[in-house]
Amino acid sequence: MVANLIKLRVIFFNVIFISAFSISAESKVSDSSVIDFLHKNVAKSTAILGSIIDSCEKKRLNADIVLLNAKQLKILKAKNNDVIVALTYISFNNSFKCEKSARVNLAYDLGLLASVKRQHQSNIKDINEIEDNLIYPSVKQIRLSIRYLKLPASLRKYIKGAVGDKPFDLIKTMKSNH
Repeated sequence: MVANLIKLRVIFFNVIFISAFSISAESKVSDSSVIDFLHKNVAKSTAILGSIIDSCEKKRLNADIVLLNAKQLKILKAKNNDVIVALTYISFNNSFKCEKSARVNLAYDLGLLASVKRQHQSNIKDINEIEDNLIYPSVKQIRLSIRYLKLPASLRKYIKGAVGDKPFDLIKTMKSNH
């Protein structure tokens, strides 16, 4: 019993010593070091996103051209403009999904940096600009999404099924489908 009490005291003092040491070590890290560290994470995530974008672009350029069935489009009473909207939206969406994990990681790193900067009353305008340009869809792309969702469900289902969920070359696909 006494031996257990002595062991408990030794463990208790070790925990206090380690805690005090870690608190002391933590206080030696400056705010600028934290921000520099977070900037490096953002730079790393940005480089990874660039690499993923390149990879998705290669997939897009090497994808087979999809030929839509003209008879099926006629049955669905699809207008040329509707097919263009659907193909454009699906192309954007497939590419966005291909890059999504890297975009999410960069968004997290940017959000963390913005949070720390806000805590120190620093300007986060540069972070907002990166988010607007690299992370989120543009207003034009959101409008395209709305136009796509207004198309008949049967047309969306047919074209999505024909094209699939991988990046594809929109221009070549449109040219091949007249």
